Amino acid sequence: MMRVRGGKAASSETARWERLILWGIVVLAVVLRAWGLSHQLPDKTYIEEDEFIYTALKYGSGDPNPHWFFHPPLYSYLLFALYGAYYLLGAAAGGFRGAEEFILQYLVDPSAFYIIARGLSVLLSVPAVLLLHRFGRNVCSPRVGLAACLLFAVMPLGVKYAHYGCTEPLLLCLVLAAAVCAARALQTGRVRPLLAAGAFAGAAMGTKYTGAFALALVAAAVPPPTRVSSWAALLGAFAAAGAAFLLVCPFPILAPQEFAANVSLLASQPLQVGEYSWQRIPNLYLEFARRHMPVGMTAPLAWISLAGTVFLWLRHRREDILVAALPTAFYLVIGRSRLFYDRYMLVCYPFFALAAAALLDAAAARAAGLLAPAAARPRRAAALLAAAAVALALGGAGASARLVRLMVLPETRFLAARWIEEHLPAEARILADDAPVPQTEESVRREQRLKEREPRQEFGYREKTGLYFDLQRRAARGRRGFDVTRILHPRGFHMLGGGRGYEEEWMTPERMKAQLESIDDYDYVLASSTGAYRYRAREILPERFRFLHDFYAGLAGRGTVVKVFRPEPSRSTGPEYTLYRVGEGR
Repeated sequence: MMRVRGGKAASSETARWERLILWGIVVLAVVLRAWGLSHQLPDKTYIEEDEFIYTALKYGSGDPNPHWFFHPPLYSYLLFALYGAYYLLGAAAGGFRGAEEFILQYLVDPSAFYIIARGLSVLLSVPAVLLLHRFGRNVCSPRVGLAACLLFAVMPLGVKYAHYGCTEPLLLCLVLAAAVCAARALQTGRVRPLLAAGAFAGAAMGTKYTGAFALALVAAAVPPPTRVSSWAALLGAFAAAGAAFLLVCPFPILAPQEFAANVSLLASQPLQVGEYSWQRIPNLYLEFARRHMPVGMTAPLAWISLAGTVFLWLRHRREDILVAALPTAFYLVIGRSRLFYDRYMLVCYPFFALAAAALLDAAAARAAGLLAPAAARPRRAAALLAAAAVALALGGAGASARLVRLMVLPETRFLAARWIEEHLPAEARILADDAPVPQTEESVRREQRLKEREPRQEFGYREKTGLYFDLQRRAARGRRGFDVTRILHPRGFHMLGGGRGYEEEWMTPERMKAQLESIDDYDYVLASSTGAYRYRAREILPERFRFLHDFYAGLAGRGTVVKVFRPEPSRSTGPEYTLYRVGEGR
């Protein structure tokens, strides 16, 4: 009896330490993600943040259709709910006299809206870590689950995107919820948790289309469908996924043509010039391991994660297959795609962390069997696993800390914009690559006319663009601004060169060339090293775009350098910007 009590006491003590360690990891994850949350504000750095926030605010007009389906709407609906609460609280406190004033605040100083969106991303890291621990505990062991949580909490890619108002943090939570339910279904053989896994997978797909990879978890949790019951369970779970997706994104039914046009355009997007090229990267599968994973989770952990995934397939327990299923499916499908960004991989990272922890645990158990007496082997194995996880986590935490330090540094484009505001005369005519310089009302109107020529307006952008620019013009009234014209760039030579891309209809080489040849119509040109570098090699450009190289190469001879804005170590980041004085005042 005493031994039983002692065993219960020891078990209770172990559980208490497990909870303490888990919440310590949660705190670490939150701190890394909350540090520098207001970076670059009130300026906007990540374009998709602006898209999500603006779409959420636009729901206040009474139209729940986002008219923009490059991302499904669940995340923007959640933002809308938060902004609604913010509006009601602000109105009750006398901060807003109406909805229009609320929107104008976003255009004048959007900091509060960004902080709300980014704060949500930080808060979502809490359930993500807890769900990963539950999943790892169920399919492997408590210590493996804790080790995976620690590795995941400090991965630089996860820390990076938690600093933005974007879909990835919510996507991770929903996918991990699907994983927990799938593990429950696998271990109990019950249908209800499998249906719940399907529903969470559908909700994940309603957040971002890559959430569809969570269906691999559903498939892995079902016994090989050799019986009618297995087939019925699988089909039921997939039906639950479809129902959940349509619940949060009903527009395939309510606006099928608009939805299909958006999704087909998204699916047809090719590789972006300067990022990936089939000439430079013959096989995107290798690029995962060579570049994306080492940057996103540090090189040692990347290689251990890949080895761990292979190990799980070779060990071939059903729980192991459940862990390896999603990253494997992702790898096989996305590796063949023509468009890829590092953030797409984030959905795989919890499973990579768990695969790495499982491999380290197996190695620790093998080492303990060789180095320790039988009675001490469990403790020795646990200690070895903890030491390996902490060592890897220190590397990840260091990389994440360096990343955040870079993120909070002022960007050169904002430094250039602030200098222009302080030193150039009002309404100066500026031709610029990119800089958040305040515009005059007429400058905004001219940009609106250009945007309204985009063919993609027929996919629902026209209404959004009109409302957005109307409010931008109102915000510009009475404000000191500049006559800013953005330098037109092709968004994909492959599109413009072969076949008919949607940019072809308005962003023609002739239009771009005419804009650049009229340089004397401007007072200043603000050129970035990004633009210059992109077109440095004239011979690789399609013939009809070689004037872009000539423009940047000839700027020094056509203008006088006024100011150069260079990134300085530990003080600023970004590309180099050069401000030229051109035109008659040169």
